[in-house]
Amino acid sequence: MHSIAYTRSKPVTSHNRSDRRPACHPKTHEHRKGAILVIVAALIVMLATIGSMTIGIAQIQLVRAELRMATDAAAKAAVTTLGRTQSLSSARQAAREIAALHQVAGVPFQITDANIEFGSAVRQTNGTFSFTLNGNPINAARITANRTNGSPLGSVPLMFPGFLSATNFQAVQEATAARADHDICLVLDRSGSMAWDLTSKKFSYPGDLNGKSTIQNYFLPPHATLSRWANLKNAVSLFITEVDSQSYDAKIGLVTYSSTFNFGTFSSVASTTEQWLGTNYAAINTRLTAIGTKPLIGDTNIGQGMTDGQTVLLDTTRNRMTAIKTMILITDGIVTQGTDPAMVAQSLKTNRIVCHTISFGANADKALMANIAAITGGRYYDAPNSTALQAAFQDIALSLPSILTR
Repeated sequence: MHSIAYTRSKPVTSHNRSDRRPACHPKTHEHRKGAILVIVAALIVMLATIGSMTIGIAQIQLVRAELRMATDAAAKAAVTTLGRTQSLSSARQAAREIAALHQVAGVPFQITDANIEFGSAVRQTNGTFSFTLNGNPINAARITANRTNGSPLGSVPLMFPGFLSATNFQAVQEATAARADHDICLVLDRSGSMAWDLTSKKFSYPGDLNGKSTIQNYFLPPHATLSRWANLKNAVSLFITEVDSQSYDAKIGLVTYSSTFNFGTFSSVASTTEQWLGTNYAAINTRLTAIGTKPLIGDTNIGQGMTDGQTVLLDTTRNRMTAIKTMILITDGIVTQGTDPAMVAQSLKTNRIVCHTISFGANADKALMANIAAITGGRYYDAPNSTALQAAFQDIALSLPSILTR
């Protein structure tokens, strides 16, 4: 009987495998450490580059923002001073002083007279403003400020030169500020028909004058509340209140007109300058009230009233180079004496005077008033009653621009 002997072999483990890998050599560890250091160094350089570029871009944006604030402030200072003093040299000085109060790239900013220009800013139909160098009226200042190689302070050094492939950078900024001063002359009809009522019937007088003799009424003062003159006075008062409430820097003058007329002890002149340009608005209301206490006589010399109104607006002792010149003309009748008003309107246009016109009542020459407004670039209003008259004056007041733009 054969016997077979079995022997159990020992399991092979990782400790007794004959093909296990040899242990790493110390030099291999050093090689890996060196490679990591190279990668870290490259990352540091890359991060430093990104950081320096970010700081450089931020520096550029900051300088541009500082330059923008300096130019804005200088432009506003120039145009504000110009409006107050009517002096270009004072305006330039104010711009330089305000600019110097602003830090640009860490130093007080400097501008020269060559950086300061004056002209006219005019609103366009799309709502923007166009600047015309040395235009009339001079109501705007344009500042062109820069930190360039040729400027007083030179270009701006970069905080980290080299990373942006440059050692400095240049910046230019332009700002325009404008204001709208207003010289306004009211040219008002004080002919005999302004004592009539608001109907279209000629020689119809209101209130206690109704039904009395036309000759008697003609030489009496107009009704204090119901006459055309009383309604005109109220509308003008509302206009002045509106202008005052809008904070316009406005000077207002007053001219009234009828015609040259003499009858016994009664007489009138074609036109009277009641008040020259000024800011005493209350005096205008006082003067209109005083006119209403005397008979309104004479016919209608619109041309002479416009001529005297133009004289008021062009008076260099009182008007301003910065002011927009505006005439507001009203009549309730037709031309009976004097120069053709359309010819005077051409003169207004030449002198850059805008004339807004109002025809008051059914007896007014609407076509003439519309033509005068068209020639001068003004607005025409037909006011058949006192409500429409007040609305016309209010609309004119609201249409006057105040601070224009930058």
